[in-house]
Amino acid sequence: MALFRRLQPAILVAATGVVLVSLFGNLATASGGPREWDIEWFDTCIKTYVKSDDPSERTAQIRKCCLDSGGDWNDSLGQCVAPPCGSDCGSAEGSGWAPPGGWPDKLPTHTFQPAEPAPPVNVPPTLAPANPG
Repeated sequence: MALFRRLQPAILVAATGVVLVSLFGNLATASGGPREWDIEWFDTCIKTYVKSDDPSERTAQIRKCCLDSGGDWNDSLGQCVAPPCGSDCGSAEGSGWAPPGGWPDKLPTHTFQPAEPAPPVNVPPTLAPANPG
């Protein structure tokens, strides 16, 4: 019992540290970078947790699955949509990447013609066995 009383402050400090680290770790993760919508998790949540027959309660459950999976709930559509794209997405031209030689003003077009048929090959005749029986 005396050992527990001596270790009690250390245990309390360690437990407080674990709680603070987990709290700030989640905040840093939640606020950093663009969000991704985990559609597989959303589908699993819908199949597992949305059980109500009441339309308003069912919508609330679907909305919770949407937000928990990283999606954005659109009230006017009444459905879950992907979160907005971050600043690093969009067209390939906007990303800073360019093909070697830069972007062409107009891409060349070409219509492929069908290939000519192969010339016939001289195949020796197949010989039948002399004694079929």
